[in-house]
Amino acid sequence: MTVASACALLLMGCGVPKSDQMPLEGRLRVLAVDSVVRLSDLVDEAFDSACVLHPYQEKVSGAYRQSVSVNKYLDDVGYFPDEGHWSLVVLGMNSIKIYTFKRSKEFDLFASAGVGAGVSIPSNFGLKDCASFGEAAFYKVVVRGRVNLMFGGVR
Repeated sequence: MTVASACALLLMGCGVPKSDQMPLEGRLRVLAVDSVVRLSDLVDEAFDSACVLHPYQEKVSGAYRQSVSVNKYLDDVGYFPDEGHWSLVVLGMNSIKIYTFKRSKEFDLFASAGVGAGVSIPSNFGLKDCASFGEAAFYKVVVRGRVNLMFGGVR
């Protein structure tokens, strides 16, 4: 049995595996297509909120309350976005953490501007760039042959 098969069995049978042995990217990759999973089920730590940064996106929109602290942190660490990566920024009481992921045909972040054209979203999920930790979630879907994650919140 391959590692991917074992992870898929864990995911289907017992929920998303949470351990230091499987980084967040691995947990996201083994999610079942057409599933919505809360961020709190994917990470071992509790945070206050989370935001995604799409390729080329340097800052979080000022429309989100988290934008000031996230954008200051991004400036402080010299965050530099590019076409080949997307990031998840998680905020805690006294810390901020960035997870950066390489885009590929098997693992990409779907932009909300692309919703429509045959892409349906579950009724309990809404696309957002930032969400409180309690509602933050990913939805995994295949669009035009690419495996995409959508970030948002569960209702």
